[in-house]
Amino acid sequence: MIQRKYLLIWVLASSIFFGCSSRILNLIAFNNNSKAIEKETQLQQNNFDKLMDDINNVRLKKELSKNDIISLYGKPILVKKIDRGSSEEWLYRSPLKYFDTPKIYLIFDNQEKLLIWRLG
Repeated sequence: MIQRKYLLIWVLASSIFFGCSSRILNLIAFNNNSKAIEKETQLQQNNFDKLMDDINNVRLKKELSKNDIISLYGKPILVKKIDRGSSEEWLYRSPLKYFDTPKIYLIFDNQEKLLIWRLG
């Protein structure tokens, strides 16, 4: 009878512990994920600010390759084929503001070099 009582307590304690542990692990994973998202968002904001500053101070040079742009400012949020697919337009904007934020459009020629840019 006593062994049965301890067995019942062990089963209840195990189910509570293992049931809660998965929730705790989920909370830890969520927290780590949140930190990674926050870090990536801040990196995108810094890259956008740098791109805007380079445009405003006439440091963005034509003829930069797509790879040069990505290494300097990160990946765009949108890539669109234009001119029947021979050129591309890349869109950069602040990841933290959704309304009334400047947009930067970079247009590449068919040789993947920066042709022009415009603010929108």
